Amino acid sequence: MGFFNRHKNEPSDFDDAASYDPDGTPQHSSHTPSPTPDVTYLNQLKETRVILASNVDMMKGYRGHPDAEGLILRKGERVYLSVDGAARLGEKRGPGQWEGGSSGISVPLFKIGGQSVRGRIGQTKGHLIQGELQTVIADTGTLWFTSLRIIFQGTKTTSDVALGKVIAYDTDPVNNALTISVSGRAKPLTVWTNGTPEGAAALVMFLEMCVADINDNWEPLISKYQAELDTFDATYPQARP
Repeated sequence: MGFFNRHKNEPSDFDDAASYDPDGTPQHSSHTPSPTPDVTYLNQLKETRVILASNVDMMKGYRGHPDAEGLILRKGERVYLSVDGAARLGEKRGPGQWEGGSSGISVPLFKIGGQSVRGRIGQTKGHLIQGELQTVIADTGTLWFTSLRIIFQGTKTTSDVALGKVIAYDTDPVNNALTISVSGRAKPLTVWTNGTPEGAAALVMFLEMCVADINDNWEPLISKYQAELDTFDATYPQARP
């Protein structure tokens, strides 16, 4: 290897030229180089894998806690998730507007005692256009997912839903909330934690665990989350420990 090749990446005295002020005063920098994008990306991948692996381990071994502060549990009931500062979302209509109406025109009709009496013709009533539905925070409080129920204890009302009555669930990608449809209820229960996609995903995961518990059917759920981990490992092998 030649001298140039061996030292072309090494700093020289000329590299310090930009480290001086125009009057020749040396500049001193305490800047610490930040991690390279490749290192940062790899660390993010490793963190993601830790979460996926932890989810699988939790599916295999976690079966809730037998007690909960502030909640009276039923016989055999266990708590999978407790979130303070959660919210129950609802819908509220925005202001409406009147459209299509006309006050008509005023015209003289007849005279009484020399005074003109006027009337209005051409009036139309129009119609009210309702405002759009808006998602609002209806209540705040504590959310529990247990092996038997979903409970939201708010400052205004409390919702207590038996898991056996849950017929469907979905996530709201706009508000990152979890909407739970319940048999016998006209409106679903929509709960929200921190407004992030990760928060909504966590609600889904714990709800799935509660449903697996009450049905005593864990294998499909374990297989689902193991498949996610296996797919991640195949896609990003560099993240494996």
